[in-house]
Amino acid sequence: MSKYIYNELADKLYDRVRRIYEMLCKESKIDVFGLDLEIVDRFNKDGKIAVLKGNKILIRIDAINLPDEALKYIIAHELAHTFCKAHTERFWDILKVIYPEFEKGKEILSRSRI
Repeated sequence: MSKYIYNELADKLYDRVRRIYEMLCKESKIDVFGLDLEIVDRFNKDGKIAVLKGNKILIRIDAINLPDEALKYIIAHELAHTFCKAHTERFWDILKVIYPEFEKGKEILSRSRI
C-alpha cells in the first residue's frame, strides 16, 4: 500500500475513532485527561486490534473495515483499561458504565474478520 493511501485510510479511521471516543465520553460523563488516539500499522501484541500504551490508545489500521459498534467496543474497552488494567470484575463493571451495551459491540467484533 502506498504511503498516500495509508495516510488517507489512517485519517479516515482516526476521524471515526475520535468521533466515537467523544460520544462515549459524553454519554458516560467520563473523560480521561491527556488520553490520545493513534492509528498504527501494527504493534508487538499479535492478534490484538488495539492496546493502551501509556496515555494512548493504539488502534491498528485494519480496524478501518469494522462497523462503528465494534469500534465503540474497542475504544470503550481500552478506555476501561485506564481505570483497571486487568480483566477483573471491576474492569467489566467500568466497561458497562462507559458502554452499557458493550456485549453487542463485542459480539460484532468477534464476528468480524480482520
